[in-house]
Amino acid sequence: MWYLLPPPLNTQLYTQRLPPPPPFSFPTSRHLQDLRFALGLGDAVGQALPVAAAANEQFKRARAAHGDEDFCAVVEAYRE
Repeated sequence: MWYLLPPPLNTQLYTQRLPPPPPFSFPTSRHLQDLRFALGLGDAVGQALPVAAAANEQFKRARAAHGDEDFCAVVEAYRE
């Protein structure tokens, strides 16, 4: 029977240096765009989306207070 074994730890797979990942950033404008799309679909089919509407209002407050930062601006808007 054959088994798959991991490569030895001194191979290039484990010893090479990888570049750091890019900083994660998903600006509030993109969240708002997605929420507007979801709310528009809900309106089109006649389905109320109260949680999405509440999230949309919170993202609007976050964008007004913190500009187009990432989604952490929503936490800051809650703190204010």
